[in-house]
Amino acid sequence: GQRYLVALSGPTFFGFDYDPDQVSPMSGSNEFLGVLSDLSECDQGRVFMDVTASRRDKIRALLDEVELARGLSSGLASSIFGKSRFMISPYYNNVGKACLQPIMHREHDHSAFAIDQPLQDSLDFVRYAADHLPPMEMLVSTPSTSERVVVFVDAEGKKRAGSSPPSGHVGFVVYHPTKGRCHGFSKVPSGLVKLMDRIKVRETYIGQFELIGAIVPFLSLPHDWFRGQHVELWIDNTMAIGGLLKGYSGKPDCARIINTVSYTHLTLPTICSV
Repeated sequence: GQRYLVALSGPTFFGFDYDPDQVSPMSGSNEFLGVLSDLSECDQGRVFMDVTASRRDKIRALLDEVELARGLSSGLASSIFGKSRFMISPYYNNVGKACLQPIMHREHDHSAFAIDQPLQDSLDFVRYAADHLPPMEMLVSTPSTSERVVVFVDAEGKKRAGSSPPSGHVGFVVYHPTKGRCHGFSKVPSGLVKLMDRIKVRETYIGQFELIGAIVPFLSLPHDWFRGQHVELWIDNTMAIGGLLKGYSGKPDCARIINTVSYTHLTLPTICSV
């Protein structure tokens, strides 16, 4: 701010006096194109980012236009996609990135107008995000290895056999610097397998089960195990690791799971390294 300018150049700026009417205190936050950056608690190791109410209202207005038209053109899809991606940009482009896949496809399909179920699900999530995305809390201090929460997850799966659907189990172990160790495992619910069958029938869902494992510990344990913590998440499946790092997958079922993982980590909130 101006204090540092005075310290560097002296009581005048190259011989010119400072105008007292132009002196104003430095603000702890800044708004740029609908994104609010709050640095007021930076000295405490925290930075907050949020999306302004006006930016959220513009996205809701576009969604209202879709409902009124009972369809989605490629042009309107392009507007919704661009503004939604910008809305979630403070969250490192992960939250909602996978969920926007159907809208992106409609943007490049100039002949389609009707809204199918995947597209409706995507539009519903965008509205939910506009209504409920909380401010993003980012921890700017790097903890030592001993201060991190370490999570190991794993899954196993069996292939479809005749009329028997794929099945599997998911397990996790969590090491917390103050709360100790906790573990759990369970069979993947049959209802979840049926849900994935509705999206696309596959011989096995081992990759999807590995992604589900990235959610389970965060929903199974009390939030204070993870809230505000730096978490190391270890998974031994390259497809799952790649999807979580990118926040996206070209497979619709994986995209939905990744979207849920990102939103789960955000709502705690936690800083998670895969």
